[in-house]
Amino acid sequence: MRKISLLLAATMAPVIANAALAPEPAVIRTDLHDIVPTLNLGVAQDSNFYGEPAGGENETLILTVSPGVLVRVGDDEEFGELKAQVTGGFVTDNSDDNFLDYTFGLNGRSMLKANLAMSGGMGIRQGHDPRGSGNTRGCRVDGGLPVCDAEPDTYRETAANGAMALGQSGSRGRLVLSGDLTRRNYTNNELRTDFLDYDKTGIGAKFLWKVGGRTDATAEVNLSRYDYTAGNSADNTGLEYLLGVEWDVSGKTTGYAKAGMQEKNFKDAVREDLSDPSYKVGVKWSPSERNLLDLSLAQSYSESDVPGADAKKTETVSARFSHLLTERVEPWVSVSQATTTYEGATREDEASDLGFGVDYKFRRWALFGLSYRTHEDDSTDNTLDYDRDVIALNAVLTL
Repeated sequence: MRKISLLLAATMAPVIANAALAPEPAVIRTDLHDIVPTLNLGVAQDSNFYGEPAGGENETLILTVSPGVLVRVGDDEEFGELKAQVTGGFVTDNSDDNFLDYTFGLNGRSMLKANLAMSGGMGIRQGHDPRGSGNTRGCRVDGGLPVCDAEPDTYRETAANGAMALGQSGSRGRLVLSGDLTRRNYTNNELRTDFLDYDKTGIGAKFLWKVGGRTDATAEVNLSRYDYTAGNSADNTGLEYLLGVEWDVSGKTTGYAKAGMQEKNFKDAVREDLSDPSYKVGVKWSPSERNLLDLSLAQSYSESDVPGADAKKTETVSARFSHLLTERVEPWVSVSQATTTYEGATREDEASDLGFGVDYKFRRWALFGLSYRTHEDDSTDNTLDYDRDVIALNAVLTL
């Protein structure tokens, strides 16, 4: 039961941020499988759904319904899983923005020897970019230029990944080798989205060396290659190498801190190759059984979704604090700041977010969450500045 609850907490994020408050489902057990159906429900009032500048805000109500199922065989050491989820969104003020997304995935793990584990997965996802986000940011729905397309951008993504781990969890040294393949294709608004379609290949190697207790020193290298199917000049290869530590002090703190360099080299000589420091820090700290502080800090490159920019460099810092007031009630507060630089262009965006809310475990099978978030995005392109306030009520239901 505890294992399934933890899986639910991970699957249903950000609705469930603390596994201690996750629903405890009545698992449907057969001779071979454990089956856990779930239902996520949400209603949100968005003060600026399309992210338009002051004076052009579009306040609207969004309803979401998201049924899902988890099917699991095996145990903690060797298992196979099937996860499927469908999310329907209904925008009350404009049905053109309604959406139907889905994810379907298979993954598993097998112990070939006591010190050799293999894991892998594959999946397909259909998603969408809401109008006013991504490369449609700044578009106008109710007049003005540039005019938004008649419907949100939709895409289909297929992915596969695998990993091989050499060494047991208590071994002095361990090595993890990994690889992944991803294909993303946009399925509408082709005149504007063709340049976003890509095939991505990634490989990585990570070495862990125990330095004491449950703390490991780490060294890792990650390589990536992006091939854009429209044949544009954004094809590139990336390299990242990091040194750091990972730790897990039971009942107190878990986390990682890594730093190194990252590079992005373009096939087209007209584009300038990029190189910058890279860092990733994540800490979960429980000063007491009822308090949880989650901190993160990162800087990394990602692919550009804006014509004329070679890549995005994003620096993020975020914090979230929650307090388990009773066994059923947990208030929380979160804050984040992100700076995105569009390399090869003159644009830079600064986004800040403040949120607070409370989660209530009504019953073993039902969790409700009420939250408020305020978001501010400032850009060097003043036509892209906007503010947004969102009040949301969410529910996670199981058997």
